[in-house]
Amino acid sequence: MIARKQLLQKIIPSETGILRFSSHFDENGDLLLSHACQLSLEGIVSKIADDPYRPGRGKSWVKSKCSSRQEFVIGGWVPSTTSRKAIGSLVPGVYEGGQLDHVGRVGIGYTHTVAGQFFKRLGRLKAEESPFSTRLTAEESRGVRFVRPELVAKVGFRAWTTDGHLRHAAFRGSRERQEPA
Repeated sequence: MIARKQLLQKIIPSETGILRFSSHFDENGDLLLSHACQLSLEGIVSKIADDPYRPGRGKSWVKSKCSSRQEFVIGGWVPSTTSRKAIGSLVPGVYEGGQLDHVGRVGIGYTHTVAGQFFKRLGRLKAEESPFSTRLTAEESRGVRFVRPELVAKVGFRAWTTDGHLRHAAFRGSRERQEPA
C-alpha cells in the first residue's frame, strides 16, 4: 500500500462514519472489472498508484463501466433530425413467449453511412401496425415508423431499467441472416 493510503487509513474511522476508507486492489484491471460486473456494480475506477492525488478529472484516473451486449429484433425506427434520408434511432424488441416486447430506443452508435443504409433497408419493411405485443405509450411511439420484425441488431447497454427498457443503449452492428425469433 502506498504511503498516502496508509495515512488515510489511520485518520478515517471504521466503516460506520460519513467517510469510508476505500481499499485498493493491485490486480489485473480486466479481472476486477469482470468481477464488479458480475456483482451488478456500475464499474470500477482505477488510478496510477504512484501519481500524486489531484482533485477533479485527470489522466491518472480511469473509469471503466460495466456493459452488456445482446441481439434485439428491430420493430421500428425514428427518422433522423439532422438528415432527410437516415434513421435517428432504432426501436428494438425481444421475443418472450412468442411475443415481441418493446425495450426502448437505441439512438447512438451509428455512422452517417450506417444510418443511411438502415433508412433504405427499413423503408422496404414498412408495417402499418406495431409488431410489439403491447401498445406503446404516447412518448414511446412518438415519431416511430413500424417495420416487419425481420432484422436483428447487436446492442451494447449499461443495464435494464425497472420498466424493462435498455439504459444507455448503443448500436454495435447488425446480424445478417439471423432468425429474429
